[in-house]
Amino acid sequence: MDESFQFIIESPQHAQGHKKRPRLVTSCDNCRLKKIKCLQPTPEAKCEACKAAKIPCRFRDRERYFAERSRAIAGPNVASPYGDEPRSSSSSPSHSNPRSSTHSPKPSGVVVPDGDPRYLPYPPESHRPLDRRGSALRNSRADSIGPVHLFDPERPQYPHPTYMAHFIQLFFEQLGAEFPFVTYDDISRDFWDQILSPLMANCIAAMATRYSTLSELTVRGLHNVAETYGDNAKTILGSIAHMPSMDTLHGIMLLSWSEYKNNRINGLRTYCQMAMRMAIDLGLSDQNVSPINASESERNRRRSTWASILQLHLTASSFR
Repeated sequence: MDESFQFIIESPQHAQGHKKRPRLVTSCDNCRLKKIKCLQPTPEAKCEACKAAKIPCRFRDRERYFAERSRAIAGPNVASPYGDEPRSSSSSPSHSNPRSSTHSPKPSGVVVPDGDPRYLPYPPESHRPLDRRGSALRNSRADSIGPVHLFDPERPQYPHPTYMAHFIQLFFEQLGAEFPFVTYDDISRDFWDQILSPLMANCIAAMATRYSTLSELTVRGLHNVAETYGDNAKTILGSIAHMPSMDTLHGIMLLSWSEYKNNRINGLRTYCQMAMRMAIDLGLSDQNVSPINASESERNRRRSTWASILQLHLTASSFR
């Protein structure tokens, strides 16, 4: 062998520290699982496969993409709502996906006989009084995680977009069946298009927080975080309550149910009366009257809203 011939052994070259850019997901979860083409007639409609199977057409992987992109824009120290810890030298191992956790039964505002576990108010796990040792332990754990930005720095009235995607998912997983006047597709689309109202955003965040398993929220007390969003929603409502709209009405209804689930009956009655007055102002009490050129989906939305108003009124009237 020629002595001038040499072997050079080098370690494989790889871009350390550079995270692979997330790919935009264009297929729904069901089509991705079955590895078939996802055909949607319109962006708002179900794909053909989900429509034929009569199942929800969801894009959770797409939401994960947008959440990761939002975190990349916000900075490396903002945690992902999908269980990934912030990218820093002191970060702890990532936690499990919150969607895989077992959740408590769905609460509801429907009036039913006592003892039915399906319609219990919020469990009091996060607002029980702590002794000094428990409070000190919680504070030390919160300090170790660092500051949590609950609101969007660019739009302070809104929950932080990284958490908001998480809250929307939780809200419809846990409470969607109880509030038929709002849909996952509409709320998700408005959120990504940045046209979701701050009132609705804060109401959804306040109600969904109770079911979160994100460590940076749980160590601070889910009740405290939920109350922060709820108080912000009430402040926003104070400035727009004189302008009736379906969006504002839905926000008031969610606030009413939130007061009920927190056992604040006076608040339930106050917001229930406000919702009833606004529903009448919007003409919902007369189901034969609809806006000119209203679509069938809009008519159904008005009908489901009025039915929920009546149920809300029945619930509030049961407390004497």
